[in-house]
Amino acid sequence: MAGGWSGTITVHAVMSSDTTQTSESGDPGSVYHTTTTDHGIIQLDASDVLTVSGADDEESAIYGIGSVDLTGPASNNGTTLERTVITSDEYNALGCHYTDEVGTEVAGSWSQSGHAQVSIRFSEDGSYEFTVSASNADPVTGEYTNPSLPKRLWETYTILAGAAKDCPGPGIEQHDTEGPIIDWASSVANSSTMGGQIDPANPGSVVEGSTTFEVTLPDATVTVSWHLVHDGPIVVTPTDFPAE
Repeated sequence: MAGGWSGTITVHAVMSSDTTQTSESGDPGSVYHTTTTDHGIIQLDASDVLTVSGADDEESAIYGIGSVDLTGPASNNGTTLERTVITSDEYNALGCHYTDEVGTEVAGSWSQSGHAQVSIRFSEDGSYEFTVSASNADPVTGEYTNPSLPKRLWETYTILAGAAKDCPGPGIEQHDTEGPIIDWASSVANSSTMGGQIDPANPGSVVEGSTTFEVTLPDATVTVSWHLVHDGPIVVTPTDFPAE
């Protein structure tokens, strides 16, 4: 008889960077010389909890457990600060010395629910691999809704020397909404394969473990932890073939 599975998988993604780049243009010492500083900060933390269940296929009792598909509800929450500020120290043709600051910032927290899918493949030596995915996409239409976080855009001029009439005005500020770089942590883990090892001679009924790895585009550190329970021993080697 096919055995049932149940358990949880957590996926945690973290982005953390603070970078500053400086560039110069024009002749040093002249009014056409400009120094520009680009400062970027990303502090993002997103977590998924996948609560999944499923069953072996009907032939697993004869040929051993091969592949298993698990599904269930998923929850996601996170916080982010994504900020870029570009500041230029420059002059204009009227001799005004000022800084021009252009910035964008997305910040806030979110939570959402969705659906999870997990695929596990066992080998006869007891090794296993699995992949995860989770999102709030509609299963029929595929329509997906991003979290909506406050977004601020601005340009600010600060006069360092010169008459106000010869200098730029105060600048502008706009407000909008935008989603985080990563919302579902599983979205950056779904191209990676996780796994572990059980003893095929004494397999027990639980697979569990934890792994941490790096992903790129976007650059993030991902930690996946899992605890999945089978109704009985996780038999991965054939024990009794049908009679010829």
